[in-house]
Amino acid sequence: MTAIFGANGFIGRNLALYIQEKRPMLFARDYDGFPDTADQSCHIADFKDLDSFWDTVSKAQTVILLSNTGHEGQGAVEAYASFVDALNTRPHSIKHLIYASSGGAMYGEASEPLNEDSPKNPVNTYGKTKLAIEDLLLNCTCPTTVLRIANPIGLYAKRPNLVDAALDAVKSERPLEIWGDGAAVRDYFDVQDLCRAIQLISNTTPQENKIYNIGSGQGRAINEMLDIIAQITDKEVPVEYKNARTEDVSYNVLDCSRIQQELGWQAEIDIRETIEKMWKQR
Repeated sequence: MTAIFGANGFIGRNLALYIQEKRPMLFARDYDGFPDTADQSCHIADFKDLDSFWDTVSKAQTVILLSNTGHEGQGAVEAYASFVDALNTRPHSIKHLIYASSGGAMYGEASEPLNEDSPKNPVNTYGKTKLAIEDLLLNCTCPTTVLRIANPIGLYAKRPNLVDAALDAVKSERPLEIWGDGAAVRDYFDVQDLCRAIQLISNTTPQENKIYNIGSGQGRAINEMLDIIAQITDKEVPVEYKNARTEDVSYNVLDCSRIQQELGWQAEIDIRETIEKMWKQR
């Protein structure tokens, strides 16, 4: 049995639909707007409240942790610390944890693709929180696979990412705020490729911890992405450039050769196809 925490988030919604033939248990604080086609067991639970879910989730063999607990910083770390304490001290059937970390916020500034052994230098609270949670999970009694994820795009985004915000700007004809000059390079890929990676990893029962970068391995500048969106929508994206923020790095692309070599995974979906689907949904 597989359990998914944060099942009503962007990745969780897509993942629940992607692996629904396995009928995973889904945990979230609410299911407002959850896709009707998802056919699994849904549980309302707050990750910060261990007693709201432990009796049920402890019966799973694989637990996929997508939840950010609704907080960054110490509150999120404390919630995961409680979960790890339960893993270490309470009876359970869990044999594998899969944690959705961040590739974009983990490594800091760079000039070339970063691998899993690159120095960690998170530049904001989000990245520092993710790194602290990684440390907790990698030191618990249960084998853990950490996924350092680049910039997935696709349907069901609850927080607008660059592509969602740009498509909304095209539709509403209201300016999209860009921090900096649009030259920042990121690693964008389809969330369905991410779901395929998670399913592949969930089909294994590792004897040791693993860390994998998950992304396309290809960098695209923000302005390049806006040009692609303009081509697809046949409309220029209205943009208002703002002063760059200190917490934003200028280059972040992930070297994903480890997962390709060990599990045979690589991103396959052309992001132009992804953006076309996103545009048609508006």
